[in-house]
Amino acid sequence: MIASAVYHVWRAHNENAYHFCLTCDLQGILLLVACTNGLIQGLGLKYFPFWRTFWLTLTAILYVSLFYYVPYFVKRRLTKRRTFFFASYALMGLIAWYQHRLLLAYHSDEVKSFPVLKEFEDHLHVNWSILEALGVCYGTIGLGLLIRGLKVPERFRPKTFDIVGSSHQIFHCIVALGGKNWNKTNQVAYLNFVNIYELKLRGAFPDI
Repeated sequence: MIASAVYHVWRAHNENAYHFCLTCDLQGILLLVACTNGLIQGLGLKYFPFWRTFWLTLTAILYVSLFYYVPYFVKRRLTKRRTFFFASYALMGLIAWYQHRLLLAYHSDEVKSFPVLKEFEDHLHVNWSILEALGVCYGTIGLGLLIRGLKVPERFRPKTFDIVGSSHQIFHCIVALGGKNWNKTNQVAYLNFVNIYELKLRGAFPDI
C-alpha cells in the first residue's frame, strides 16, 4: 500500500521518478501475491509435504525471477505481458488449492484419521467454505483487472473521469474488496489447518 501511494504521488514528477515508483509499486504487488500463494500452499498442503515443498519452492523461484524482471517490464512498457505474468503467478495459489481437494479425495481414508478434520469437519464445513471464499476473492480481483484493462468507463466518456471515477481508481477499490474476502479465507483456513484441538485445550474457540 505504501509503495502504491508513493507511485501515485510521485509518478508525474519526471520520467526517472515514474520508472522508480512504478517499479516499487509492482514489486510490492508481487510480494503480496507471493505471500498469498505461500499461505494457501502452506496451509492447504500441510498434510502433503512433498507437494507443499514443491509449490512453495516454485513460488519462491518465480517470485525472485519476476522481481528482477519488473524493471525490464517498466522500462519497455510491457503492460500486457506484465499483467499476464502477474495474473498467471497469482493463479498458482488457486491451482494448489484445487490440488489439495483432489489429494483429499484420493486419500480420503487417511484424511479421516487426522484429529482436526475428524472432529470438526461436520461443524465447520471448511473445505467448501474456503473454496467459496477463494472463488469470490479471485473473481473480485479478476473483475478489477478486467475493468482496468478495458479502460471502463473513460473509454466511453473521455476526459470525464480524469479526477474521479477512472478505471484505475475502480480497480484499486475492487482489489481492496478482494483483500477483505481474502481475510475471510484466512480465517476459515486457519480454523481448518492449524491444530484446532490443541488450541481448544488452551481455551481458544469456546463456541466449538
